[in-house]
Amino acid sequence: MVTGFVMAAIASLCIVTLFSGALAALNNPMAIIALVIILAIVAALLAAIGTGVAWAAYRPGGPNSIGIWISMIWNMLLLGCVVYLRIMTAFN
Repeated sequence: MVTGFVMAAIASLCIVTLFSGALAALNNPMAIIALVIILAIVAALLAAIGTGVAWAAYRPGGPNSIGIWISMIWNMLLLGCVVYLRIMTAFN
């Protein structure tokens, strides 16, 4: 469960960096493109791993803590955000 939260936190930082425009301060356009691709891949991998870890901690018949649900939903939302970002850039 804690691993899912850590993965979600790092993936959230990658997503915030992507959407905040912090990379616009760089002068080299190729560096911006490379960093955006790297951050998107890192965010997607971390969100996927975090979702898998939270899903593995989930017990279908037993009691599940709210932390498992929060970690699972947070990671799935981050993964969906990255997928949505990739779809939107594919159509531009």
